[in-house]
Amino acid sequence: MKYGELIQFEPIETVIHLQDASELAEAQRLVSTYVISQEMAERLASVVFPNLQFERPADNKGILVIGNYGTGKSHLMSVISAIAEHTELSSYLQNPQVAESARPIAGKFKVIRITLGSTTMDLREVVCSQLEAALLDWGIEFQFPPRDTIPNHKGVFEDMMALFHTQFPDQGLLFVVDELLDYLRSRKDQALILDLGFLRELGEVCKDLRFRIIAGLQEALFDNRRFEFVADAIRRVKDRFEQILIARRDIKYVVAERLLKKTADQLTKIREHLTPFAKFYGSMNERMDEFVSLFPIHPDYIDTFERITVAERREVLKTLSLAMRELVSQNVPQDAPGLIAYDSYWDTLKENPSFRAVPDIRAVIDCSQVLEARIRQAFTRPIYKPMALRIIAALSVHRLTVGDIYSPLGATPDELRDSLCLYDPIVADLGGEPADDLLSQIETVLREIHKTVSGQFISSNTDNRQFYIDLKKTDDYDALIEKRSESLDSSQN
Repeated sequence: MKYGELIQFEPIETVIHLQDASELAEAQRLVSTYVISQEMAERLASVVFPNLQFERPADNKGILVIGNYGTGKSHLMSVISAIAEHTELSSYLQNPQVAESARPIAGKFKVIRITLGSTTMDLREVVCSQLEAALLDWGIEFQFPPRDTIPNHKGVFEDMMALFHTQFPDQGLLFVVDELLDYLRSRKDQALILDLGFLRELGEVCKDLRFRIIAGLQEALFDNRRFEFVADAIRRVKDRFEQILIARRDIKYVVAERLLKKTADQLTKIREHLTPFAKFYGSMNERMDEFVSLFPIHPDYIDTFERITVAERREVLKTLSLAMRELVSQNVPQDAPGLIAYDSYWDTLKENPSFRAVPDIRAVIDCSQVLEARIRQAFTRPIYKPMALRIIAALSVHRLTVGDIYSPLGATPDELRDSLCLYDPIVADLGGEPADDLLSQIETVLREIHKTVSGQFISSNTDNRQFYIDLKKTDDYDALIEKRSESLDSSQN
């Protein structure tokens, strides 16, 4: 049986740009393909749509959509803005409850979409120039006065919206901006304070006018250490914006329901395939529904991927999609779980030339390649070589998840067993407790790795049993002494 027979694979390899939603046909496609988890459905119904609507009085706030690259942030913003612009598009939503809750905002807005790039304009210049240009396209002439001639922007926005309503009396104006955090990171200290002040004002005018703003950020603005020195300004911005966080479970839902969608019959076959292997792992039985829905992606792959801080710009959905494209025509192994775990991402990391430009990644790649070469050439137990190479790859990826590549943090044998679903058919015949027998084998492989490389570049912490890539460990003198002692006869010891 091939992997392609167990899943309805739909590739997700195209990066979505916010401006794509400006074309009606593309907007319809984006709305119809957006997969909505229950948690996201609740956030849309209870936070996003109530703050966008203007038919009943409320303390409306701006919206911040927060998610790293590849998590569907731009897709979500495109969907919200497309529904706000076109009444008929809400019917294309996959979730009927969300479609119903979107009715108060469907087709009620004229929409302006922008993506911030490498500009030196301040935020006020960017927003005001885009507003003026869009209004002019709609036959409305309006110019914002110079900043140094007004005490605040509330009155100016009131004048702008009064003119807007002469043309569009029944509609609101929605301004959507993506990549805000990258832009703010590039700003000098004084300019940043002014930008945050203007952002706060944009959130404030949402309360009394039919003007709304949605901004996309790669991570939470309010928790970013880069902006600690403007904590007061950040706090005032926070008061006027609601945050919509795209969580890990939302990404897993997209993977399960779009990238790897399955029929009831396929789910049954996958469960039958995985169940005999569950006894070898610590929590597979308890998480069987998650393993089945994400098959053949290991659930921990996505969790680990998101912790790779130095590679945060890589698109998780695109990476998984490319991995699946290579797998669909292959046979599902009958003597192994056959799951794609996070160690497979190491090939992507080391083969991408752009990553070598990142010093931390280059250092880990260079170190890992030394270990890998030694394992391939001189591993003392050849039968365990495939497992040893997977462990080296996994520890290399793990090295990039802890923030500091030199910190003595790694993975325990238990974690390696469960998060990689390492397996050897021989273990099934050992007769002991299956999970313990597999763990013993993994511990044996770890010792053989250490022995083969003479302890170079790999260390373990006896207190917590964690193994990790150690970039500073060019020589392990204990290992060298042990190796030397093996070649001495008893009279020389």
